[in-house]
Amino acid sequence: MWFFSYEVNSADGQPNSTHGWATSAAVDAALASGNTKVTLCVTLFSGHATFFASPTAHLKFREVLLLGPMAQEVLQHLLKR
Repeated sequence: MWFFSYEVNSADGQPNSTHGWATSAAVDAALASGNTKVTLCVTLFSGHATFFASPTAHLKFREVLLLGPMAQEVLQHLLKR
């Protein structure tokens, strides 16, 4: 299952929205089934040049998604299995 989506802010790398990832009943049910993998889809619909030209935005994106609160939310969902 793909969860749509983690929207990246092109200027700073932070999320514009996670569309309810942390509270999604669909994600919880999929993980609880024991046989469904959930993948978080990351989107950047505009501002590509801004994002790709900014090392700061890249760093913040990785920090937030892989090390910050978003990573904790992902881990919490996975641990619910």
